[in-house]
Amino acid sequence: MNFLYRALNEKEIESGNILVPKSSNEFSGSLYPPFTPSADVGNSTRNAIKNHQTCSNTFPSKGISTTANYEIALGYAKTNKLIAIINRDLLKKYSIEQYVVKENIHSDDITKHQDDEVILVYKQTGALPKAIIHEIKNIT
Repeated sequence: MNFLYRALNEKEIESGNILVPKSSNEFSGSLYPPFTPSADVGNSTRNAIKNHQTCSNTFPSKGISTTANYEIALGYAKTNKLIAIINRDLLKKYSIEQYVVKENIHSDDITKHQDDEVILVYKQTGALPKAIIHEIKNIT
């Protein structure tokens, strides 16, 4: 199996250990400064990826950050102590797009190269299907 990892936040834990996007807004972004090689004119997925990297609190979307690196997830799980281990092989079955950040935007726009980030976007509104979660790992 091929896995992604996400340190669960408080809202996700309170919701029953599910993956919950910050917003139901479409995963498409407009062009905002700074204008970089990753910026497209008009709305685009690439702009959404760039915005997710640089200002996801300002422009919340359906995108959910994950990492392909378990050690990175451990670092993010220091507060809430839970990591969702996501079965990457099931994402297509459940209509979940995955955007590997380093394959979609210019390296200058990546704020944390070490994160090896993959953004998950569910085509429907709401939490991602629980079936994609292989395991919830408690790191205490």
